[in-house]
Amino acid sequence: MSLIDKVKRKVWEAVQKLVPHNAHYRPKNVYIDAAAYLAAHPNSGVKRHLIFDKYESKLDVTRRFYEKLSGYITYDDVDMKPENPIFRTVNDYVVVEIPNGRLVSNNLDLIAAITADGCVLGDVSYHQSPTKRVNPKDSKIMSQNWFNDPEVVEGNVFSLLAGGGAAINYGHWLVDALPRLELLEKAGLLGTIDKVVVPAYKHDYHRQSLAAYGIGPEKIIVADANTHIKAQNLILSSHPRGNRSYVVPRWIPELHRARFLKPMWLGADDFPELVYVSRKDSSIRQVVNEEELMEKLTPLGFKSFELAKLDFHQKVALFNKARVVISASGAGLNNMMFCEPGVIFFEIFPQGLVHTQFYNLAKYQDTKYHFMVCEPQKESKTIKQGRHEHTYVPPAEFSQVLDGVMHQYNKAKAAPKS
Repeated sequence: MSLIDKVKRKVWEAVQKLVPHNAHYRPKNVYIDAAAYLAAHPNSGVKRHLIFDKYESKLDVTRRFYEKLSGYITYDDVDMKPENPIFRTVNDYVVVEIPNGRLVSNNLDLIAAITADGCVLGDVSYHQSPTKRVNPKDSKIMSQNWFNDPEVVEGNVFSLLAGGGAAINYGHWLVDALPRLELLEKAGLLGTIDKVVVPAYKHDYHRQSLAAYGIGPEKIIVADANTHIKAQNLILSSHPRGNRSYVVPRWIPELHRARFLKPMWLGADDFPELVYVSRKDSSIRQVVNEEELMEKLTPLGFKSFELAKLDFHQKVALFNKARVVISASGAGLNNMMFCEPGVIFFEIFPQGLVHTQFYNLAKYQDTKYHFMVCEPQKESKTIKQGRHEHTYVPPAEFSQVLDGVMHQYNKAKAAPKS
């Protein structure tokens, strides 16, 4: 988002808060979740489908890796008593149907699911802050005064909105938006949907991934900064990672693998076993001495790929066929969930953005994980700075880690097939 766009958004938010317009659409109350609402309104017609009850997600990380993590990127509880610290979160996963419900969103940091009698249901809404977990009762929609008239939509309308990241970022789409359709299917409602509200619908990965669920362009409603929809039956799900969690629950990669690892996709392209993922296709977190690294990698048989040049099917196939993946940390590495067990993964971090996301996915795939953290040219003090920091990879340290990677690869290649 450009500086001009950010200023425009700030001005618009101020207008919405200060200038009354259709203020009768502002919610009257907030409930922490649909269960609490139903206890107080048993005859509302709202239906709550419990998909996973108190689903526990936990991730143990080595003490060495934990000590390198950027302190501003996690909200999860951490048990520091074991030898390996353990991140842990517990969530109920639900799908909720709201007759004559309203969906209000700026497609960024506010998604409000509102019942016909004007109550926000916190567990299927989204209230985001870059610095803390937000209690649904503190949602800024309760202080909003300006509302446009809602678009009235007939039938069953399902929301895939998941915050601003899902509108612009492949990883957030794959982890925070798309898995909601798996929850919907487990509720037995996927085949009943007439319209789907999406944060964006402009890339091949939007179209191809949704098509795998039988959702074509005729069903799509694209959200914007002033989304206000009144649906005959509004349907929403819990956030796949809960309230501001960085731990990816196991059910996400498991269900994505079952959905997308299909022979019709995996046999289409002849991808190599040794893969280097370049960030030349991104304006942030590039490896500034990438050519120097490729001088070491190319003689070993590595091929370089820019993921933006591959469609969704090809991304899945590339990672599924890889036996070694080397890359600077970035959203495309969420494709690690499509790798086969035993893959070797070498992740390169800038010091300003060391996180657990792909280490997490690697644990699920029995991956042999290697990493290095590169000293910054300028210290990052916030996640925003860390996201943009380019990386210089020290060649000697890179070569040392690479030697270990190739030793594991060659050993696996030489091992007799079972």
